[in-house]
Amino acid sequence: MFDLPVLISETESGFRLAVMVNEDVVISRSMSRADLEQLKVRISAALGEVEPSFADWDS
Repeated sequence: MFDLPVLISETESGFRLAVMVNEDVVISRSMSRADLEQLKVRISAALGEVEPSFADWDS
């Protein structure tokens, strides 16, 4: 099984995303819930998954 070196944690001010590039380098970024949702959409699109349509947005 592939162990992806990514950590997403919740902080007082939002979320933190950390990605381990190698044993010596970790890239970390603070992000809002909106940023995290956008990342989710982009990952789904890259994987070819179709997001559900939101019928209530038309109201």
